[in-house]
Amino acid sequence: MTREEAIKIAGLEYVEQAEKENCECTCRVTEGTEWQGYTEFSACSDYNENMDRVVVYYYQPNEVLNQMQEDGNTDLGSLDWVIDHYDIV
Repeated sequence: MTREEAIKIAGLEYVEQAEKENCECTCRVTEGTEWQGYTEFSACSDYNENMDRVVVYYYQPNEVLNQMQEDGNTDLGSLDWVIDHYDIV
């Protein structure tokens, strides 16, 4: 879903909160999908008493992550992080 759709459901405050969270690897490598060759990262924030969450998804090419590992670089903050899409779960 788009940012605007997530805002309509959860509200701007919670979407912005999720966008500010540090993302973590979901351990999903996207072989066989339109994102083939990418690893998924996400960040989330709770937005109601039912523990529904706004989830923000980012992708990094596996080749970038592999090169970082080969170089001994563990600073994921040095990568260009761009939000791909949102979800409400």
